[in-house]
Amino acid sequence: MIKKKVSLMTWMAIERDPNLFDNVLRAAQELYDVEHVYYLYTSGKKTKTNILEQNLMFMRRKYSSLLEAIPVDINNPSSLEELCEKVQDVLEPRLETMGDIIISTTAGTPAMYASWILLFKSGFFPPGTELFSAQRELKRGKELFENKKIEIEPTQE
Repeated sequence: MIKKKVSLMTWMAIERDPNLFDNVLRAAQELYDVEHVYYLYTSGKKTKTNILEQNLMFMRRKYSSLLEAIPVDINNPSSLEELCEKVQDVLEPRLETMGDIIISTTAGTPAMYASWILLFKSGFFPPGTELFSAQRELKRGKELFENKKIEIEPTQE
């Protein structure tokens, strides 16, 4: 079976275990040929610098051939308005070169999960972009790959 070539986009809350990303990547690679990873993370005034530096060093060592770490300067990580605005600011210049995108809704905060959905449904991402969740089944430890189908039509101005 030939797998579709894609770029994986994910948000990582810095305090989270970077091994969570490994689960997300493996789940995506079961169905796709992941050529590039856009790894967005919180930067800004409230960032825990030591944890950030350690996690980014680990990620760059382990995934250097795939990973593009993208800092997003966030003051209030619970603000949907700020998250959507800042993510658009850092991604807009890259959108034309990204190719087909899959967006992981697994990693990150609930506010970022909602932001991904808002950006997706608003038409910010190119056609063909997909949302997915890689979850671990607690009873057996099996990883699941779930395509997200959101049936709200974007409004056109």
